[in-house]
This record gives sequence, C-alpha cells and structure tokens, in this order.
Amino acid sequence: MLTPRKRVIAGIILLVGWSCNHQDQQALNHARVLVDFGTGKGPQTVSVSEKKILRKKIGPQKNFLDSVLIKMDLSFGQVNQHTDLESFYFKENVRFSGDTVWFRNSRRPLAVIRYDDGIVSKKFLLVFNKRGECTASLMVGMDGDVDGGFDSIILNYKVLSKNSFSTTETWTHREGKRNDKITVTEQFYWIDNKGSIMAQNNKMHSFTRPRERANAQ
Repeated sequence: MLTPRKRVIAGIILLVGWSCNHQDQQALNHARVLVDFGTGKGPQTVSVSEKKILRKKIGPQKNFLDSVLIKMDLSFGQVNQHTDLESFYFKENVRFSGDTVWFRNSRRPLAVIRYDDGIVSKKFLLVFNKRGECTASLMVGMDGDVDGGFDSIILNYKVLSKNSFSTTETWTHREGKRNDKITVTEQFYWIDNKGSIMAQNNKMHSFTRPRERANAQ
C-alpha cells in the first residue's frame, strides 16, 4: 500500500505525463491545420512530397490569405468568416477559389477570390488589415450574359498601387439584328485609412458596332 508521500509523487508523475501528451496532441492538431488547405472538409492527409512543394512556395499555410495565394478551393465557412460578402452568394452550386494576393506583408494586403456558379464567373477584391480582418470588398471581375442573353458584361480590374485600383466594364447591348451598342466605363477607386473602398472619378464612352464584326471576333 502506498504511503501518502508516494501517492503524491505518483500523482505528480501522472500529471506530468498527461501534460506532455496533451501538448504533443495540440502540436499535432496545429500541424494538421497548417496543411488543411481550405476545402472545408476537415484536416487532409497530405503526402510528404506535396508538403515540401507547398512549403517551398510559401511556407506553412497560416491563414486565409495563404489559401488565396496558392489558389486553393475555399469553403463557404472560410469565405463567410473572412469576407463580408452578402449571403445570397452562398448557394449550393457555387464554387469559391483563391486567385491573387497583392502586398502580402504590407499594412493593408489585397486579395482576389473567384466565384463560379456554373453560369457566371465573378471576381471579388478584398481589403484586409494587418490582423487579417476583411475591411471591405467589391466585385471587380465578371464574364457572362445578363437579361436572358440579350446583353453581356465583361468586367476587369487593375491594381494601380497599394491604395488604389480601377475596374473597366464593357457592356454590350444587342440592338436589333445588325448592331451592338458598346458602353465602356472605367471606374477608379481609393482605399482610405480605415480600409474602406471609396469610388472616385470615372470615364465612360459608347459606340455602335456592326453585329457581323462582333460575330467575326
């Protein structure tokens, strides 16, 4: 039978053993998170060779921006947690994925994610602060028909600096059987000190293009 002193010693040994095992398990869980590249399906099993390739690119994945940087699929949970996109974008047939990251280590990183619902593809530019919080977002890319196929819109963007970017929207309106009316709008934006996106001046011009020429292109 153990004496009181031996019981205390045995208890200390058990406590130390449990603590070490708990720390090892926590480290293991952390390592699994680092290789869970954003599918929303829980920690993945990644081969050693795959880990080496990915870590050689950017090092261990630490946050949402890393997932965007290596163009991984993004779950609804990730996009909902790390962006301020409206809820109507979250539909069963929608797929989100990473596209591009600018100024990764700056005070205000910018990221672009892709949205695809099988009919229209879009891109959203996201503004982040140093804490990894999304402070603003804006649709900056689109390619698809609208109004039942009568009109079409192509929207592209250009990052001009750490605090500014522009979008160019090309709207094609099919006027009758012969002509298309094309309206091109270039809109400029500024990112203020709070990380909000502010619309600045824009340039717009329209012209008519023969339908035959449009079809030939």
